[in-house]
Amino acid sequence: MGTTPSTTDAEVAAALEPTPDQPSVTKRFIASYVFLQLAAWTALLTPLSVTLALRVAELVAPENKGAQLGMILSAGAFAAMIGAPVWGAVSDRTRARVGRRKFWMLAGTTGLLVGLLIVAFAPSIPVMLVGWVLCQLMANATQTAILSVMADRVPEHQRGTVAGMLGFTLTLGTLLGTGITTLLAGNLLLSFLVPWLLLPVGLVLFFRQFRDHPAIKGALPRFSFGELLRTFWVNPFRHRDYGLAFTSRAFTIFGTAFFVAFQVYFLTDHLGVGLDVVAAFVFASTFVSAALTVIVSFGCGLLSDRVRRRKPFLIAASLSVATGLVLIATSAGFLQFIVGAGLVAAGRGLYVAMGVTVTVAVLPDKRKAANYIGLMQIANSGPQMLAPAIAPLFFAIGAAGTNYVAGFLIAGAAALVGALAMIPIRATR
Repeated sequence: MGTTPSTTDAEVAAALEPTPDQPSVTKRFIASYVFLQLAAWTALLTPLSVTLALRVAELVAPENKGAQLGMILSAGAFAAMIGAPVWGAVSDRTRARVGRRKFWMLAGTTGLLVGLLIVAFAPSIPVMLVGWVLCQLMANATQTAILSVMADRVPEHQRGTVAGMLGFTLTLGTLLGTGITTLLAGNLLLSFLVPWLLLPVGLVLFFRQFRDHPAIKGALPRFSFGELLRTFWVNPFRHRDYGLAFTSRAFTIFGTAFFVAFQVYFLTDHLGVGLDVVAAFVFASTFVSAALTVIVSFGCGLLSDRVRRRKPFLIAASLSVATGLVLIATSAGFLQFIVGAGLVAAGRGLYVAMGVTVTVAVLPDKRKAANYIGLMQIANSGPQMLAPAIAPLFFAIGAAGTNYVAGFLIAGAAALVGALAMIPIRATR
């Protein structure tokens, strides 16, 4: 016997949207959730920050490494940009017994391992490109499912605190990954694989605290080619706040993506750091960044819940990124670089964290939470694709392809635009 429409509506509401009086999630839930996000970032950001650049440097001539790395990063970001909304739409409709979010966390983790192995053993740039595309594609399957838990299970009055804790995992993941890389210096294979090992551990711990469920049959239209196309579009005039949030995120992430992609080459080519010690320099920079990020993200998350405001923290995060990029661009030594990198990382961590709370607030349809969260991921992946792709244009400004100063200044201007785009949003304060 089928359920009545009213019963189905109640089930959907209970399953897909936390109600104002929903009980708070437990400390164990938060701890395991934060650890899982840390593990996910560590697995992906280690190659993105250090090991992928070193792997490219093994296969190509020094004068070509920037262009080749940019091509690989752009291809991976394009795959992530296309994949995230699709993963979200499919996750919203997944009826696997293990649960609609858990299933794609598992699938993404497995696929990421395969991609990392391909990159680590790649005999050529084209093979490495294929491996990195798979890494980005599958990491976004995991990431979209993880972020959707915020809309599924975390009540509004805890979102700032939880988001703040998630925010510092971005920099801690980079710190942990670069630390592992430093300890494993000389063994790039282990440098790719060891950071990934945290991810299955994180899944086991989180699955014990997270009660997931399959999608409810009939809650959403069946997935079709038309639905596939609709996963990539939200009318920015009809859903103005969502469009503004998307714009703010895209410009801010452009600035941080530029920093992540080219910090190694800035250190080696502009500041004269040797290839044999650059991983240690990145680790030192990331250590300082991590300390700032933990303090800023966690403190601002708690404060955000108390004052019931989100936008001021996002604006401050974008301005922090912009200021840090300008300091890096004008640095003549490692000390100023560290200060700039710390501001970029703190701003990035705070923006990614608090950005989730704004995304949830501006969702056009709560039933399609993962779809719209996945679509918002385009504002993450698109700039990661665009920044390295157009970087050679900035580098070529009056300096024969090595003008890193111009590149970082333009990235800082983009982050400033991100701050301005956040101001008119009305759905949240």
